[in-house]
Amino acid sequence: MSRESDLFLAEVPDRLLIGMLRSVFDGCIAARAASKKHDKRWFGDRLPTERRLGVEPRLADLVLPPGFTVTLDQTNSSTNTRIQSDKVVITAVTRNARVRYVSPYRIRETLAQEAQCEMFENAQPRVGAKLFALMIYGGPHRAKFPTIATIKFPLPSGKFAPGSIDLLQRFPGVVTAYTEAESVAKPKVGLRPAKKESDEKVGS
Repeated sequence: MSRESDLFLAEVPDRLLIGMLRSVFDGCIAARAASKKHDKRWFGDRLPTERRLGVEPRLADLVLPPGFTVTLDQTNSSTNTRIQSDKVVITAVTRNARVRYVSPYRIRETLAQEAQCEMFENAQPRVGAKLFALMIYGGPHRAKFPTIATIKFPLPSGKFAPGSIDLLQRFPGVVTAYTEAESVAKPKVGLRPAKKESDEKVGS
């Protein structure tokens, strides 16, 4: 664990993180279903957009713990959900693979500069400074369920400060609930349906 991770976990309760992880699963599952309704040649192009449309509104609608608020940051090209308290700011982005860098778009760069605690030795945090956390979620396009749901701490450059929190590992029960539900719902291949009594009498 890093100082950033410790500060984040001390401020953000597990029930909020679980809600965020469920939003990722529900949104990504819905995104996959929506993308498959269209020409499969464009599946990989549609999926990232559908993931955002599936996850961001769910994050915005979460029931937040006391002391947290949600706002929508609008740019010329997108709307981003921001969850924050007096000490932490959280936004999200989808990726199809684990990354060591995120493009410092205007809103993200601003948050890293204006709402990021100084994490260097001997530095004193500014009055009102906050820890900026980015939830990176998604995974390969072929995956039925999200394989990435990680909290990172971006710097203005787009690189990450030390430390991260893997929500999939932290809350395995949430992951299991979704994967087992899919397993139960999926029909078993190769098993014939049980004969009805009326079927057995036919031809006797």
